[in-house]
Amino acid sequence: MSFTDRIKLLEQAPDFCAINLGKGEANLSDYIDRQHVVLEFGSITCPYCVDVIPAMEYLNAEFSEFGFELVFVYTSEAHPGEYWPEHRSIEQKIDHAWAFKRLYGVKRDIWVDRFDEKAHKLYGSRPNMSWIIDKEGKVVFKANWTDPLAIRRAIQNLVQKERWIKTNTDIAYFFAEEVQYRANKPEMYIKGLRRNGPQALLEVGAKLIQDKKQDHN
Repeated sequence: MSFTDRIKLLEQAPDFCAINLGKGEANLSDYIDRQHVVLEFGSITCPYCVDVIPAMEYLNAEFSEFGFELVFVYTSEAHPGEYWPEHRSIEQKIDHAWAFKRLYGVKRDIWVDRFDEKAHKLYGSRPNMSWIIDKEGKVVFKANWTDPLAIRRAIQNLVQKERWIKTNTDIAYFFAEEVQYRANKPEMYIKGLRRNGPQALLEVGAKLIQDKKQDHN
């Protein structure tokens, strides 16, 4: 099943339980009815995830007063290395999440996914995907990579929807599919891998070589 087929738009978002860093337990269902929830999945070893932190933090500050809760869901490590290895326990995973928060000044709540990766698997297992769940608990946005500009447009549309509702404006929904493009930023990507340790660079390099061999076969 592909990422796009896993959960369809306007379907009820699957509930999950995570560890809200420094605050105890968090259930997605506890936030529904009173807030729209923006979920970004990622880890300290995902270079693109680290790259969008400033923009995502800005969105959090800008739209929190409009009833949006932006949450970072900490997953398994995208590119583990010697400095940030693959998790061997939930305690280690929590330690990595704290380091992520401190090193990059993340002010959003961080929900640490359970060690069995239930939430990550439910929502598609991509390293830096994003989802928006509205106050009715329905999926209204999904992207297999986090793009702050795309998320901003989706948030603004929900804000406008609520304004129309308050003025008794008749509204309807429609579906739109599109392919968006982003810069690969190879220098940033390599720099991010180096932060994780030499092993991360070696594994990514080996995978690229293997992929090229398969393309030629």
